[in-house]
Amino acid sequence: MTKLKNLEEFNAEKYAAHRATAATEARQNGIACPECGAELWDTYPPVVRVTEPLKTRIHCQECDYWGYRAIT
Repeated sequence: MTKLKNLEEFNAEKYAAHRATAATEARQNGIACPECGAELWDTYPPVVRVTEPLKTRIHCQECDYWGYRAIT
């Protein structure tokens, strides 16, 4: 039988995976701005809305549009 992880082990693994992929600066995300069509950016530091699904703040550097996108 497989040994189950305890909560501390599980969280440590998830935190390590998050730190490995977390943004350290604003970055383009491949989504077109609904106002001007330029590429949107994920903000840094990230602003996350606790909704269903989770959402992160995005902005357009061309026209100053801002909004939120779902986190996948």
